[in-house]
Amino acid sequence: MTHITGTIQQESPVRRIGPDSGLPQTSPGVWAVDFPHTPAPGGTKFLILHFRNVSLPPGNRLEVDLGYGTDVFTSADSPEFWTRPVNIYVLPGGLVPIRYITSGTPTGGVDLDRYGRGESHAGEEGHPSISNCDPFLKDVTYTEPTYDPFWYCANPPNWENVARVTDPTDVRARVAPSVGMIVSVGPSSHTRIEQVSTCSVTLVGADTVLTAGHCHMPADALNSSVTFDYRLDAAGNRPAGYNARFYKVKEVVNHRYAKGFDYSLLRLAEAPVGIPVVQMRHDIPAINEEIFGVHHPNGAPKKLSVPHPAFDKVTSSGTMFINVPDNFAVSGGSSGSGLFDRAGRIVGVLADGNPCPTPPGCPPGALALLPHQHGTHGHHPDAAASPHPRRRRGARPVREHVGRRRRWADEDRCRP
Repeated sequence: MTHITGTIQQESPVRRIGPDSGLPQTSPGVWAVDFPHTPAPGGTKFLILHFRNVSLPPGNRLEVDLGYGTDVFTSADSPEFWTRPVNIYVLPGGLVPIRYITSGTPTGGVDLDRYGRGESHAGEEGHPSISNCDPFLKDVTYTEPTYDPFWYCANPPNWENVARVTDPTDVRARVAPSVGMIVSVGPSSHTRIEQVSTCSVTLVGADTVLTAGHCHMPADALNSSVTFDYRLDAAGNRPAGYNARFYKVKEVVNHRYAKGFDYSLLRLAEAPVGIPVVQMRHDIPAINEEIFGVHHPNGAPKKLSVPHPAFDKVTSSGTMFINVPDNFAVSGGSSGSGLFDRAGRIVGVLADGNPCPTPPGCPPGALALLPHQHGTHGHHPDAAASPHPRRRRGARPVREHVGRRRRWADEDRCRP
């Protein structure tokens, strides 16, 4: 991963919860635990709990309080699963309430064997960054992470807090609520160490999001959750009444990460309320057509590339790529984000891109996106995703997949 937004902590010994634990019930038919975790050295941002060896006979259920709702698991769920991210800031003492509840079958139980711990973390080798993925925004003032400069060419990066677009009729303000961040647990494609990472997504159906295929393998996608709330106000502070929530990914509708394709279409367990669906464009944008992007670099709140009132322009395009200039800044975690036209339609997905400066022998620097060709889009692997980053970035047309990548990024010689 280019950036790491959390680590996986082992629970030792493994904690058995339920009748099979041998412990007495805390109330009739209930085995309750207030789970304490080991805090991260710099502070814990969120938790994601993992349960295995799940025995939930019909009628029994497992409940986990999240701070904004409750995850409920039953016999319909798999033998192991991850919860949605837990907002420990609002739970007394940071303890996570867990309840195994029986209903007619006095047997069963679950093992809590490990948990994802959101925390600030250094990037992988070659990616000098420090993440600050804090989707529940503990403090009124947010501290920006140290961004990975691999995919942008100058500091500060050429993006801005999307909330600085204050005109509600502006196309960028209309699209921004439909862009979200996906939090996943899975192995790094570089180190193979299991860790927490993020990418960006766009709502393209009532309960369906589009992101990059390299952001996760299909099995890892089911460990993931999406929030559309992670944003700051126009002053760069936590919005009044802020209360982020996550939606669990329940199905991989389509996933392709091979032969130049890089997209993932995911179905959520429920349709997000009040979030508008973004239309997918089914033709290729022309050269010099104005475009923009909204994304979550390094797990930070939503950013707009390029800063308003300007738009960027397509430099070249085809059935498998859309190129945009080097001044279109992205970073780790931007992968999967959409490229949008002046009508607010998604035309591509961030897939990959060359590093800055462009390596010798590669075409001049430019970000490329994968065009939408058959109702999806995708970014190139690792370019700006949480997994091990690629050495390029760009967008692909939305007609087959959507993504963003540098046109030349497909050439191995151009990868650092």
